[in-house]
Amino acid sequence: MDFFEFTFGQTFLNTPINAQKSKNFYNEKWLYLIGGIHGEEIEGIYLITEIISWLKESTELTFPCLAISVLDVDGYTYQDQILPNKVNLNNMFPTSALRSVDVTSKVNSINTLRPEVLSLIKALREYPPQLVINFRTAHTSPKIISVGDDAISSATFLSKTIGYPLISDNRPSPSTLEAFIYDFFLCPIITIRLPHYSNSKTVKDIFNENIKGFRQLFSGQIY
Repeated sequence: MDFFEFTFGQTFLNTPINAQKSKNFYNEKWLYLIGGIHGEEIEGIYLITEIISWLKESTELTFPCLAISVLDVDGYTYQDQILPNKVNLNNMFPTSALRSVDVTSKVNSINTLRPEVLSLIKALREYPPQLVINFRTAHTSPKIISVGDDAISSATFLSKTIGYPLISDNRPSPSTLEAFIYDFFLCPIITIRLPHYSNSKTVKDIFNENIKGFRQLFSGQIY
């Protein structure tokens, strides 16, 4: 499959945010793979990078795909260094008026959104999503898949192949990526909560435990 890298936005520190984009198979909707919404969550970043490497050599996927391995590029680049922009990107997305929130602290107007969030919104508008898979790192309660009813088929398939149990996420927290994607794009989203790497389990080990399931998912065209 043909993929090419393109820049779709920039970070708070004016660093380019890149994505890998497949050729369009004349489908109006896209599969999104999103990782690194926090820069230190390198497990998902590695997994997406390797998935794309496999897809480039494969003809299995016949569905347009856009992969953002690192959204929080600044956090990934500087890691533990103290940055003036060190924020929780996952809690900075626009909030639907349908969700009950403290408007003084959680509702984001378009004028106050982070450039990383604005860049992702721009990409989503240009390439509308059909399914979003969000790769996270869970320091507590890892190895689970959170999903709403709309993506239960794909999530169930992944759960069986990689051995992560499902938890319901029909009411995702306001201002998170999950709530934003669901509310504003009416799109199902699956969040994979990967374990953190350790001395006994490397990021490559985590990849090896999961890649078979994703290969089967994409080969079966289950959306």
